[in-house]
Amino acid sequence: MGLKQRVFSREFKLHVLTEVAAGKSQAAVARQYQIGPKLINRWVAEYEGDPEGAFPGTGHGRPGQATQVALVRENARLREENALLKKALRCLEAIPGPEAERGGRA
Repeated sequence: MGLKQRVFSREFKLHVLTEVAAGKSQAAVARQYQIGPKLINRWVAEYEGDPEGAFPGTGHGRPGQATQVALVRENARLREENALLKKALRCLEAIPGPEAERGGRA
């Protein structure tokens, strides 16, 4: 049976970041709260990237993130369709038409 993933509240993360900002080393804070130093690094990077939108909560992405993901997926789908249509066009252009059988245009 696997270990259950721990969930940390926004307040806890901000408290940890406050201690790091106050001058404590990340390693010392990590030992104090029994969390990995890499996790603190990730929290610092996320907070520095977007202080207001950092740590939105369990299962809730940043505002607009769902829209962005949907647009990226749609863009990929449209690119695939475009490539398929271009390939089909090349195949159709390679098929000789009725003019080629008669020796040119009538």
